[in-house]
Amino acid sequence: MIAPHPINKKKEIIDTISQILGTDSQTVINTFYQEIEKSIPSDVSTNEMFKSVLLVATSFIEKDPIYDKLAAGLLLCRIYWEVFTDTSPAKSTYQQLFVNNIKILTKKDILDKRLSEFDLEKLSQSLVPERDNLFNYLGLETLAALNEKDKNEKAVSFYQLISNLRFVPSTPTLFHSGLVRPQLSSCFLTTVEDDLNHIFKSLNDKANLLKYSGLIPFLKLANDTTGAINRSGRRRGASVAYLEVWHLEIEDFLDCRRNVDSCNIRSPQDHVGVVHCSNLCTEIALNTSEKETAVCNLGSINLARHVREEKLEDNLLQETINIAIRMLDNVIDLNYYPTREAEYSNFQHRPIGLGMMGFQDALFQLNINYNSLAALEFTDNLTEKFSYYAILASCQLAEERGTYSSYQGSK
Repeated sequence: MIAPHPINKKKEIIDTISQILGTDSQTVINTFYQEIEKSIPSDVSTNEMFKSVLLVATSFIEKDPIYDKLAAGLLLCRIYWEVFTDTSPAKSTYQQLFVNNIKILTKKDILDKRLSEFDLEKLSQSLVPERDNLFNYLGLETLAALNEKDKNEKAVSFYQLISNLRFVPSTPTLFHSGLVRPQLSSCFLTTVEDDLNHIFKSLNDKANLLKYSGLIPFLKLANDTTGAINRSGRRRGASVAYLEVWHLEIEDFLDCRRNVDSCNIRSPQDHVGVVHCSNLCTEIALNTSEKETAVCNLGSINLARHVREEKLEDNLLQETINIAIRMLDNVIDLNYYPTREAEYSNFQHRPIGLGMMGFQDALFQLNINYNSLAALEFTDNLTEKFSYYAILASCQLAEERGTYSSYQGSK
């Protein structure tokens, strides 16, 4: 995709949209242009018109995925214009600004000063501007190699993985990598004691966790805190609460969870604690206590990027998982921890979560019907390989860096 020219007049909008979507999408282009005609007055400034067109595009995303592509193209155009004053910057300009901005922002204490230890010129030569077009609208809104011995090589390998969408780190990791307070984790899980002082200590902890990023399950009382404090001013926080089934108010508390269940039976860390609750998305089951706030460090493998010629490339998948496991482990060391309980828990157990995305896209590329026996067989084979490669990468990392503190006695 060629980045479009800035929108200066309404009549240029149609040309801009055509460049993003291509001439094969004429029906979509006409529909979108009609909506713009209805909703955007002619006398607005260039900047306001650009914002309005982008807003219309994002509101249409739920109607057709093609509007996601359109919104991404418009946003990329806007970002390029703000950064380069050019919507199609030369590669050399793109690379040089990368170096210059890191130097400027480290001096202003916005970025971590350790970034200046990298060979920035070498890293800039690895940048591929065309890959910006691979990201959808949300993906456009890092470096996790600071503590590596061969940091430049590792940074390049991490960039190759992310820029090709083979692996996508969690939103906080993408937003906050390289900052002075790099809050890279996705979720926080804590335990609230039946004590007034501890209840309000937990509220204070929650406020600090949300100040820089993260989510923790909490009681209804924390809802106002969640609404008042945004995640880095970018994303509203959210909370979910769990209550023991023996509690007096359990009949009024519908979303209860038991602790003599499969989460604790299967927990590899049951020798050092109890799983009391999960996070908002319920994909994480970690120990919590008065002394421990569990922390989620997440990222996802994009399966669609590992299909070649109607075949899942096992070697490519293993390579991606191996690098991804290393990146997630680095997140634990580089992360900024707002509370002692969160820091203690993360360093004791070093939990990471490696997920999958693009499953349906992969099936489509493999010409496999989603609702078929072949899909079940593919899933069974895939998850076995996925688990094996992840465990193998973790074992190899343990050989290099040593086991985590509470490993002895785990299962």
